[in-house]
Amino acid sequence: MSSLMFIVGLIIFVLYMWGYIAMINQTHASQSRKAPDDLGRDEFSEG
Repeated sequence: MSSLMFIVGLIIFVLYMWGYIAMINQTHASQSRKAPDDLGRDEFSEG
């Protein structure tokens, strides 16, 4: 019974980490696509 709980917990953890890494990669890719378009934005952020 405890080995079954360990396997179920491990599967949930692996799926969670896979989704977390996929989300990070997706946001990183979208930010790198936006980066060349946002070059002039720093001029206005100084105040």
